[in-house]
Amino acid sequence: MSNKYYSILTKIGQAQFANTAALGNKLKLKTIKVGDGGDDNGEETFPKEIDTKLVRERWNGAINDLYINPENRNWLVIEAVIPDEVGGFYITEFGLYDDQDNLVAIGKYPKTYKPNITEGSGSSLFLRVMLQVSNASQVELSVDPAIMLASKKYVETVFSRKTDSLENNSSEILATAKAAYKLNNKLSTAQFLPYDPKRRYRTGEICTVELNDQVIPMQMYAGPNLTCKGIDPSNITNRHDGWSDSKKPFWWIPYGGRVGMPFYWLSKTPPEEAVMEMNVNLPVEVYWRLAKTYPHLVKNNHINTGEIRGEFIRVWDNGRGVDVERNILSYQNDQIKWHHHDFVDENGIAYYALNDGNNRKKRGSDAVGTEGPDEQNNDCGINHTRKNNPNENSEKNNWKETRPRNIARAMAIYI
Repeated sequence: MSNKYYSILTKIGQAQFANTAALGNKLKLKTIKVGDGGDDNGEETFPKEIDTKLVRERWNGAINDLYINPENRNWLVIEAVIPDEVGGFYITEFGLYDDQDNLVAIGKYPKTYKPNITEGSGSSLFLRVMLQVSNASQVELSVDPAIMLASKKYVETVFSRKTDSLENNSSEILATAKAAYKLNNKLSTAQFLPYDPKRRYRTGEICTVELNDQVIPMQMYAGPNLTCKGIDPSNITNRHDGWSDSKKPFWWIPYGGRVGMPFYWLSKTPPEEAVMEMNVNLPVEVYWRLAKTYPHLVKNNHINTGEIRGEFIRVWDNGRGVDVERNILSYQNDQIKWHHHDFVDENGIAYYALNDGNNRKKRGSDAVGTEGPDEQNNDCGINHTRKNNPNENSEKNNWKETRPRNIARAMAIYI
C-alpha cells in the first residue's frame, strides 16, 4: 500500500460486490464506525482484508451522504458527521458497514482528536473518506432519516429542492430557511471539513485538502486573532515549506504534533510542520507558536532551541541526586569515572596497575614499567597501550572520545 492512509474492501465486502454483479442488485451501506486503534492516545493501525471489526470502536453513526467522485467513476465518496456532544477520543481507523452490520470496508485514518463539548472545545467533526471499487454504481445508501445528519452540501441541495416545490408559501420557505441556516451555521465551525474558499478560517482551525492522492489535514497558522479567506492551503507558497517572508508568519501548516515537542527523524529534511534542531536563530514573527511555547529561549526577537547535533541526551535530574547541580538544557562535558585496573599474573596473583597515592599496590611501579609494558617481560602488563601518546594505540576501538555504540539520527521540533 503506497498511500499512508487508505481504505480497502474486506473479504466480506469483496464477496458482496461479487454477488451484486452476479445478481444485479445493490450493496446497501448504512453505518460508519471509527476507532482509536486500541489506545487512548490513538494507535496507528494497518487494516487488512481479513478484518471483521475495528481494533477498538469509539463511535458509530449513520452515513449521511454517498456519491461517486466526478473525477474517477470508481471512487465512492462517503460522508458523515460526528456531532459536537460526542468526543474525548482519537480516531485512527474507520469501517463501513452494510444494513446487516457487516464490515464491508476498513481504512486507516489520519490521527485526529475529537474533542468533547465538556472540554471547552466541542465542535462537529466532518468525516469524508473514499473507497475504490470496480463499479461504484453497485452501491447505494441505506438511510434512517431519524438519525441522519446532513453535510453542508446536502443541506443546500435539499433546501433548493424544497423551496422549488413550495411555490409561494412564504411561511414554509421561512421555516425551511431557518432550519437550513441553523445547520449550516453549525457546520461552518466544524473542523476537518474539506477546504472551502468561501469560509473565513481563524487561527487554529483545521480543514482538509487532497495532496498526492492523500487527504491531508491543514491547520490555519498565521497568528493569534487573525483570519484568512480564499488562501488555498494546497498552494505551497501559503505554507511553511514555500514561505519566503521572514517578517510575518505563513498561513497554513500540516496538522499534527504538539508545538515545541522534539522528536527523532530519519531524514536530513524535516517534515513541513517542524524544523531541525541545529542552533538556528528563528524569527519570532514567523515562528510565533514556538516562541510562545518557550519564551525563555527568545532573544533579540529570535528563538533558538539550541545545539543538539552530535550530542547524547540525558534526562534532567530534577532533584533526584544522581546528576546533581544541573539546570535544564545545560551542557556537560565528557568525563571518566574514578577507577583502577587489576592485573593478574601467571600465578593468579592480582596487582594494582597504578599507584593511586594511597599505596593501593603490591609492586608499585613494577606493575607498569617506567618505559611502558616492554619492561614487564610480559608477566602481567598492558600490552596495547603506550605511555605518552594515546593515539599510538594498536586497538581499533580506541579513539579521542569515550562513547557507547550508537546510531546517528536527526532531531526535529514541531513548530
